Amino acid sequence: EYLINFENGIQVIAEPIYCGDEQNITVALSQNSNGWVNIAVNNKTYEIKLNDSSLLNFQVPDELLPGIYFVQVNLTDKDNHYYGSMNVNWNISKINHKLIVSTPADARIDDEKIEIMINLPKDATGNISVFANNKNLTQKVHGGDILIDVSSLLKIGDNDILINYSGNNRYSSQVNYENVHVDKIFPNMQVKYSALTPLTPSEAITPLTPKKRI
Repeated sequence: EYLINFENGIQVIAEPIYCGDEQNITVALSQNSNGWVNIAVNNKTYEIKLNDSSLLNFQVPDELLPGIYFVQVNLTDKDNHYYGSMNVNWNISKINHKLIVSTPADARIDDEKIEIMINLPKDATGNISVFANNKNLTQKVHGGDILIDVSSLLKIGDNDILINYSGNNRYSSQVNYENVHVDKIFPNMQVKYSALTPLTPSEAITPLTPKKRI
């Protein structure tokens, strides 16, 4: 809730938003007016004609990057000798997009590739860096899901990995932690055998006859 204060003839409300949200600026007057409202933001001025109104909801048409903007609003109504002005700071923040990482359900040390998938917005840019076992690799981001082969970072057993997204002028940087288990190589053992050939009577072993004592 905002306390309406018409000390300067008008009240300006610019709520904090995230980049990409609707960029609304509300101007409230103490009485109806047919004058003109000038809204200056980011070195650009927008002029809006009032039609017997005491409230103006204006949406800035140009997308603004994250930052703190100085908004200057002036009202001029010469017919009714009604003037007003007010300045406010407007905070637009980067988007905190949760970093979602999918890891392989099973992996072996002799696999040609061991890939992880990272879910990113379609307009995301920057870099993804992966750290594990005192090694790391970095890959550029061009928007959307990204597959990264991390086999060069892994060893047999459990591997704790850190995934870092650098962020850009729209999205804030993000970090995620995952674990990838890598199994040993299980050799495919084959046992060869051949059929046994029965012995002939001449090959059979005959029992020994004990010698007589002299």
